Amino acid sequence: MKKNTDYPYGAYKCHLVLGILYKQGVSTEDELKVYSINELNAIKSVIEHFIFFVQPKWKIACDRPGSGNTRNIGGVIEIDKLTKGEGTFAILGEKVFDHYWMNFYNAADATKAGIGKPHYNNLETYREYLEKENKILTELKK
Repeated sequence: MKKNTDYPYGAYKCHLVLGILYKQGVSTEDELKVYSINELNAIKSVIEHFIFFVQPKWKIACDRPGSGNTRNIGGVIEIDKLTKGEGTFAILGEKVFDHYWMNFYNAADATKAGIGKPHYNNLETYREYLEKENKILTELKK
């Protein structure tokens, strides 16, 4: 699938997230004041306490969409987990992450695909889904 990218998902060597976290400061300055070029150092920033991080997408992802009505991949929200790459799939690995999200359906997509309801909606129901699929394959081998 190719959506909002130059190439299909699998054509990229890796998928990195550059994160920038900051705290919004409180400005007591006159917002309409005009500064000269010589006064640049006097301008107070409205943001402070920056945290920059780079992590592979799969290491900071969680098992739920980023919003309720899309298939956008959600991420962990704890700052330490973001900066250390300790998301839901960090221990499970990139292959599990890819399989989970490449086969994830929200309700609208499941209806459109003719499968009724989504196969799973979190990691627990994903495991249950895989067990059912494995059981079907096991039965076919008999």
